[in-house]
Formats: sequence, structure tokens, C-alpha cells
Amino acid sequence: MLAARDACVANGTLRHTHYILPLLPKPLEPMRPIANQTLIHADSLRWMLDQPDTNQFDVVVADPPYCAATRGGRVGQSSATKYTSTDAKRQFVPFDGDQRGFQLWTSQWSGAAYRLTREGGALLAFIDYRNVAAMVDAIQAGGWCYDGVIPWLKSRGRPRLGWYQTSQSEFIVVGRKGATDRTQRRCGPAYVQSPAPTKRVHPTQKPVEVITSLLEFRSDWRRILDPFGGSATTAAAAMQLGRQATVIESNAEYYRLACERIRSAEVKPQLRVAA
Repeated sequence: MLAARDACVANGTLRHTHYILPLLPKPLEPMRPIANQTLIHADSLRWMLDQPDTNQFDVVVADPPYCAATRGGRVGQSSATKYTSTDAKRQFVPFDGDQRGFQLWTSQWSGAAYRLTREGGALLAFIDYRNVAAMVDAIQAGGWCYDGVIPWLKSRGRPRLGWYQTSQSEFIVVGRKGATDRTQRRCGPAYVQSPAPTKRVHPTQKPVEVITSLLEFRSDWRRILDPFGGSATTAAAAMQLGRQATVIESNAEYYRLACERIRSAEVKPQLRVAA
């Protein structure tokens, strides 16, 4: 199945697949290299499928729109209403389909990212408790070898009275492309612990400290791809680590804010990590 998918990518027929989220036009603005980071205003799936070269990246850090359309989820609310704990009231495009649609879409973008990642590279994909299983299945359909889940303990979350505090955690699903080089003599974290930012540019913005802790133990992960850039937290983390990130954001307003953020590069680490 994977060989057939790669052949479709190579000859361009995969471009005619029905996509769950509509593809935007080709890059709306030129790539902007800022402080050794590359910011691109484009649809990430289209951009990845249009790339002629493989092996461009060592690791993919992805924070895709979560699929909250499950029983009990607050599916009728706007993003700004749902994320009431943040002052980032701007809207973003959520995933509007059901869980099966989310799996199909995730297999598409993760498969496109797989093609651009070198042998031995990795995927780190954020997801919430509702869709961990869907993400695990989907990245394998995209070609990745599933290799575990890292919890992110946020220390606080929306109260769920009479039930477990599952909203206090999110998860990073880990995939790898082939065998991983084990000559590096450090381990990555078993979990990361950091509160979600309260003063955010983007409603689902992740702490820079979480991203740096996931990447810093591997000195060979120098070329980073983030297909869902948001406010460019991955680029901010790459700057701290002296690495290079390619960040793709489809929303014009968030793209502008991401460029401003990386230019200012005001990053303050505050992470506690347990190995």
C-alpha cells in the first residue's frame, strides 16, 4: 500500500485525491527566511506534495487542528469561545469533520511529511485525549512506524466535575521512519510538564519549553518541519537550540503574527522535564 501511495505522489495522481480540508492556492507570499528560520504562508499539504525533493528534514513537529467532534465534545462553539482561558480571541480553522475524516486527513498530511523526512527521522504529533487512538492509526497509514506516546502534563485544565481530569493532559504521538540511530547517548523525556500559556498569540499555542525538551536530546535533528505553524512556536524553539525550522501556516493573520514573533525572538524558558 505504501509503495502504491509513493508512486501516486511521484506521478502526481495523489494531488487529485479528495481532501477533507480544502487545499489553498499555492504559497500566497514568498518564503520568508527570518533569523535562519523559514516561514511559509501556504496550505501545508499542498506545499508538501509539491516538493520535488525527499530527505529534506530530520524531524517533523506537528500540532494539527484537533478533531473535537466526538460525543460530549463542545462542537457547536467557535474556537475563541472554546478557548476561554486564553486572551487569543482570533479565530482559526478547526477540523470540522468526524473522527474517521480526521484519520483520513491525518494519513494524507503525515504521508506527505513522511516522504520529505530522511531515513531514521521522526514525527512528533500533538493530540488530545479524544483522538489519541485515531492519531496512532493514521500516522501508520501515512507510513510511520508508531513508537509510543509522551504525555504533556499541563498542571491545570478545565474542571470535569464527577469525572477524571483528562483535560489536564495532552499527548505527543511518536513515529519514526525506519531504524533510528542509537549512537547518541541521551534519552528523551518520558513526559513533559509545563502549564499551557495564558497569554497566547494562537488559541492552541504550545509552550516553547515543551518543544525544546522534545528536540534537544537529539543533536542530529537539525532540520525541522512544522506543517501547522500557528504562532511559530517550533521556530522559536529551533532558535533557542541553534537549529533550522521550516514552518507552514495557512492563515494570513497568524502568518503575519508568526513573522513578527520570530523577528522579536522574545523567548523565556520555564520547563521541568522528567526523563
